[in-house]
Amino acid sequence: MPVAGTRVGVLLAGCGTHDGTEIGEALLTLLELERRGAHPIPLAPPGNQMHVVDHATGDERAGSSRSMAAEAARITRGKVEILGTISTDPFHALIIPGGSGVIKNLMTGTLDPGSRRELLPVVRDLLVHFLQAGKPIGIMSVANFLLPGLVDSPILPERAGTPGEPLLVDPDHRLVYAPAFLTARSLAEVAEGVRALVEMVLHYADETRT
Repeated sequence: MPVAGTRVGVLLAGCGTHDGTEIGEALLTLLELERRGAHPIPLAPPGNQMHVVDHATGDERAGSSRSMAAEAARITRGKVEILGTISTDPFHALIIPGGSGVIKNLMTGTLDPGSRRELLPVVRDLLVHFLQAGKPIGIMSVANFLLPGLVDSPILPERAGTPGEPLLVDPDHRLVYAPAFLTARSLAEVAEGVRALVEMVLHYADETRT
C-alpha cells in the first residue's frame, strides 16, 4: 500500500497538446495522485515554449512566445516549481504526461531534420537523478522520447505504443509507460491507463521508501 504523502514530481512543458503538455493527461495524473493520498508537485523548466500553436486551427502563431512555467500554471491553478531552483532529493517519484510540447520544449532539435536531439540540461539532470537513485518514473505518450541515450528499456519509442498494450513496465529501472492519447480512443480510456500507471509508480515508490 503506497505511503500517504509520497512526493511525486509531475513534469509539465506548457499547456496544450500541440505546443505543451496534454491537458487531459496532466489533470488525470494530478487527480489520481491526490485520490491515492500522494502529494503531486508540478514542475516546469525555465524558458519559453518552442512555438505557440492555435489549437482551434492547428496553425502556428507567428511572433508569439509563451513561458513553459506560466502556461503550465494554467493547468495547476498557479502551482508550479521551476526546475533548477529546487532540490529534487525529497521527491519519491516522477511522472511525465505527454503532449507534443514534451518533445518540442524539453529537448532541442526535434523539428530540425538532421539535428541531434538534446535534452535541456535541467531536464537531463532531473531524469538522471531519478534513474541513478532508482526512483520510479512514469511516462505517457511521446514522453518516452526523452529516454534514449539515458537508459536501455522496453518502454523506449521503438518498442512501445502498440495498441492493446495499456501499460508497459520495466521493473529493472522502475519505469512505467502508458500510451495514453497516443493510442487511446477516448478520455475514459486514457483515464484507465493513467490510473494503472499511477498505481504502479506509487507501488515502486513505496518499495524505495521501505
